[in-house]
Amino acid sequence: MRAPRCLVRLVMWLGAVVIVAVPCTLLLLLGTREDNASLLRDPNAPVILVADDADDGTRQQQRQNFIGQGHVGRNYSLWTTHQGLQQTGSSLARLFLVYALPHGGGGLVSEAIFNVHPKDVFFLYEPLHNLPPITSQTHMQRPVEWLQLMLNCSLGVAGHLHLPHLWKSSSFRFTHTSHCHPHQVDMAKCVTIACKRTKFRAVFTTQLTMAEITELLTAYQHLLKVVMVVRDPRALLATHFRSHPRPLLWHLQMQAERICITMAAKISSARSLQHRFPGAVLVLHHEHLVSYPVDVLDAVNQFLGFGVSHHQLAATLAILGLDAPEQERLQLINMWQLDFTLQEVRQVDKSCSKYYRGLEYLPVPYTITTRNNFFVPWLDAKL
Repeated sequence: MRAPRCLVRLVMWLGAVVIVAVPCTLLLLLGTREDNASLLRDPNAPVILVADDADDGTRQQQRQNFIGQGHVGRNYSLWTTHQGLQQTGSSLARLFLVYALPHGGGGLVSEAIFNVHPKDVFFLYEPLHNLPPITSQTHMQRPVEWLQLMLNCSLGVAGHLHLPHLWKSSSFRFTHTSHCHPHQVDMAKCVTIACKRTKFRAVFTTQLTMAEITELLTAYQHLLKVVMVVRDPRALLATHFRSHPRPLLWHLQMQAERICITMAAKISSARSLQHRFPGAVLVLHHEHLVSYPVDVLDAVNQFLGFGVSHHQLAATLAILGLDAPEQERLQLINMWQLDFTLQEVRQVDKSCSKYYRGLEYLPVPYTITTRNNFFVPWLDAKL
């Protein structure tokens, strides 16, 4: 008799739990829905990243097809796999410069291009970062003159290199591990050895002006190729203000206009350089690399004259996280939407609206929908 009684009590207890829990759950859901609705109506609410509404099965099949073609795979050993860098076409370039504004995505692009070739490309990440200030009393070289010394492997200036930036170079790490560390060679000399061992030299910097880039192209002519990386001005502002006090609206609007004017001027200069030095200058959007990594890397490597294998491309995508699902990469691009309120975004768009067409970005609409990307797609871009 005890067993049936216990069973009855258990059923009654479960019934009571269900009676209490179901109404509470419904109230919670209704309250959350109301909160979300008020959030979307609030002009100070953060812009919401909405999940892509494409069919999951279709996306999974596309990703499987992509992996099946040998494009992606998390094999970190591929980073140092050496098959020999082959130049394609008639390119004579031996020197490569990636330039961007601070936080403009140039670091990601340069690492994606050059770090996959540690035995062939000597790569320096922000080598001008620690240069001493130029004064009339010190007679120090200008940044462009320092850079010329580095490109020519005259690295008596290696002592000024920022060590954390130096370790971003796979060519330096390779030389340090294989030669300098076993033979107890100091850092400055190791940089020189790494440079002289390679056929190609590459630099990423945010420290030059367009006039100085013109000077370098004039000096090196067909030996130098330049990639200028552009990023959404709203993302630049968001990155800057993550480490600074939140600005007032008028200050944000002023900063936005300043950045957009600067970007428009630099792109205008880059277009002039494209006419003056045909085949030597490429303008690339950071968002295009993250959204369409395979197509963009293929196009950039063709511009530079590099022949890159599927294994090398897979290594690049895996190390930099560009083999992540499409929706994750798009959320990375649109992260600035979580840093600003709708009202702040409107102020930025107001300052930059007359520049967006030339920069190939789009203003945020007054309604939030799925698939919100505020840049001109890769296939439609004209830069």
